[in-house]
Amino acid sequence: MDAFYFGLFQRGSTLLSDLRRLQIQIDFYRNTAIPQANLLITTSQRAFEAGELDYYQLSQSINNAVDVRKQYIELLNQYNQTAIELELIAGL
Repeated sequence: MDAFYFGLFQRGSTLLSDLRRLQIQIDFYRNTAIPQANLLITTSQRAFEAGELDYYQLSQSINNAVDVRKQYIELLNQYNQTAIELELIAGL
């Protein structure tokens, strides 16, 4: 029985470490990557309207910004799944 609880403790420690790492990544996306992606979209749209970018270049810029947002959402999902697993372990 002690091995079981030790295993849970180890898993809980790993999950806490994962949560901290994910939180740092989420903070980076919130504070830096997402604002830059939003700026990229705005700047690209203005450049397109001014004739400085063609449609392909505009779509590439928007795709890059959407990829950043997608990565952020995937990080949020990982964080939430990790938190759920930690809560399940803590509730045992």
